[in-house]
Amino acid sequence: MSKTVKWIIAATILIVTGGIIGFISFSMLGFDINRLSTVKYVTTTSEVGEDFNNINIKTDRAEVVFADSDDGKCRVVCFEEEERPHSVRVESDTLMISEAESRKFFWMPGIIPQKPEITVYLPAMEKAGSVIIETDTGDITLSELPADTIDISSDTGDIILSDLEADKVRLSSDTGDITLSALPAKDISLSSDTGHLTLLNLSCEKMELDTDTGDIALSSVITDSDLKIVSHTGDVEFEDSDAGSMVIKTDTGDVEGSLRSGKKFITNTNTGKVSVPDTKDGGTC
Repeated sequence: MSKTVKWIIAATILIVTGGIIGFISFSMLGFDINRLSTVKYVTTTSEVGEDFNNINIKTDRAEVVFADSDDGKCRVVCFEEEERPHSVRVESDTLMISEAESRKFFWMPGIIPQKPEITVYLPAMEKAGSVIIETDTGDITLSELPADTIDISSDTGDIILSDLEADKVRLSSDTGDITLSALPAKDISLSSDTGHLTLLNLSCEKMELDTDTGDIALSSVITDSDLKIVSHTGDVEFEDSDAGSMVIKTDTGDVEGSLRSGKKFITNTNTGKVSVPDTKDGGTC
């Protein structure tokens, strides 16, 4: 038997043995991946006694969720890494929530199966000023919070807004999906590189949607004046929607759907087929 074959047999035995040991160890932990975590998590609750009109949140991995306060008081509950706690404070009429920088000057690879989460419990607010949220990978869920301006950005996390009212809405993501529903607003602007944009049952004065490869879907969306949609390779689909005037541009993506009113269609394509109603009334599309 050659030396190479012996090495292969020995390596195979070691791999199989290691796999068996790992399986037995994991089974002793009840197959709970969270118990393999090399990062310690804690839950902290911060009571907010001062009044504020604006909200500013900046975090890396934590998901951000808003919920109603049962007792009419504001508090912030953070499920977070012990080494990277979030600070909660009120400054310049703004509720500030930010993640601390790591105190360590080195990083050791490990297993981090759990997801940090920030839950903001708010009492009923007549209308907030500005709501600004920035995350890297955390999802953001916001509902039932009227505001003048909502500005949210995330790299890979999803953004979900529903049942709220705002003057201006600015949402952006790199790969995360963006979903809006039941949201009256004056000015809406959404942008994403590869994430999908989904809009349901909402109205606004004007709207701009922009993606590179992500699809765009509108259902029961009414825009009083201008609706501008740009998608390079993603598809655009709208159902039972309308706007005063519509501009839709794609490179290779398909465009299809139904409108509530007639339009003066102006179309141009290099490689695709065109099939639109022969209507003469209404705004331009």
